[in-house]
Amino acid sequence: MGIDKELLNITSFIDPRFKTDYMSAEKVPDIKARVKIEMEQVARKEKRAQASTTDAVLPSAGEAEPSTSKKAKRSLGSFFKSSTAVPPGPASTAVQLEGAIEAEVISELM
Repeated sequence: MGIDKELLNITSFIDPRFKTDYMSAEKVPDIKARVKIEMEQVARKEKRAQASTTDAVLPSAGEAEPSTSKKAKRSLGSFFKSSTAVPPGPASTAVQLEGAIEAEVISELM
């Protein structure tokens, strides 16, 4: 299969107007797997980028923050997070990511 045909199949799979209407049933599992791989790569890349920007923004322990600085804006989700919660390990994060990706792919087919 040419790269153009593969790209067309992936975009058709994601587009709610087409989904799997114009592709053969044998190719659907391969396309689904490719979409999952792409979603995982994007999610990991965004997580690394977010972690690197967070590290760059936080001041080092030796630096004192001026007391006149503005309060940082908090997102709505930060209010629901518990400060006593233990952060999930890499294995549980990977499982959560795979579950979210699977749910997203299934919702694309509905």
